[in-house]
Amino acid sequence: MQAGKRKSRFYASSEQERYVIANERDFRKAKALMDILRPIELTWLEAVVLLHYYFRNLTLEDTATAAGAHIFEIMKARDSLLTKVARAAGYIGEDQALNQ
Repeated sequence: MQAGKRKSRFYASSEQERYVIANERDFRKAKALMDILRPIELTWLEAVVLLHYYFRNLTLEDTATAAGAHIFEIMKARDSLLTKVARAAGYIGEDQALNQ
């Protein structure tokens, strides 16, 4: 063993296994997020906002263009999506909305 090099706690036989081991914490966070999001029913515009605005990092204006919708409809869908996620995560009650 070379000086200054520590032996890994984990033995991984493939590059994919090493990647999974190195990123295990991020995978756990992603799974926890998916567990929160999975039961949420989205409208079509909420799904468009989730895909284009949050995952693809488009602006609200570009998201509206992609959806063929008015910017105010996209903003309303974004607010509704955030409210649903906040409820599912337990941050707000069922009778509350984020914009109240």
